[in-house]
Amino acid sequence: MSVVPFEELQALSGYKHRNKVMQWCREQGIRFVLNSSNQPVTVSDMLREDLDGTRETTTILFER
Repeated sequence: MSVVPFEELQALSGYKHRNKVMQWCREQGIRFVLNSSNQPVTVSDMLREDLDGTRETTTILFER
């Protein structure tokens, strides 16, 4: 599992602006979080599941 950076999501969506990329992700059912630069990012496994329609229940735990 690797991080899919904002730049990759821009390329996939065809949009450059953060809000448009986030809107596209929501429309496609792609789960994402915002990084420290307030840009959407996801992980490769979740992106594949969301785009293929094979989503499994996944719990992500972040350290504080």
